[in-house]
Amino acid sequence: MLGVVYKGIAIPLYWDMLDKRGNTNHLERAELIERFIKQFGKDNIEMILADREFVGELWFNWLTAHHIPFAIRIKKNSKVVNHHGKLVQIKDLLRHVSHKETYRHGRILIVDGCAVRVFAKRDKDHGLVIVATNQLQTLDAMTIYAKRWEIESLFACLKGRGFNLEETHLTKMDRVSKLVAVNALAFC
Repeated sequence: MLGVVYKGIAIPLYWDMLDKRGNTNHLERAELIERFIKQFGKDNIEMILADREFVGELWFNWLTAHHIPFAIRIKKNSKVVNHHGKLVQIKDLLRHVSHKETYRHGRILIVDGCAVRVFAKRDKDHGLVIVATNQLQTLDAMTIYAKRWEIESLFACLKGRGFNLEETHLTKMDRVSKLVAVNALAFC
């Protein structure tokens, strides 16, 4: 699903009902973004926000090659090269991050084959939230990334809170897609 965050609300614009388990691949994601660009133009993309499931070298490189800015949460076991030239998990570079601060790593790092600026913060449970952005001059990708929670609110509403989309047990993808459309309109 590709949505727009506007005034604190996530509005779903495009979605594909996949007849498979798991996440989308980079080509499926790119197709959704290309549909958006065709309709609204690339200039209307402020930034692509996504969670840890939507990473990978092919994906990051596609976004960067198309000059599409992103702020994507990355996994704490993502591999990077430290200042000694040793390959380590990114969490090892960020052990010192406290829950009171947003930390901006001093060096540009290569994550999934792409040059990124890395930001980190501890959540309320002291877990590490790590966000990578291809906008190397940005000062605070965490503030931008925080808008992604509006999308989580949308999913929570579609899956529960009265909409209960998953309880329909529909198996025909076109019917599920129509139901998502009706729910998306109701949510807005």
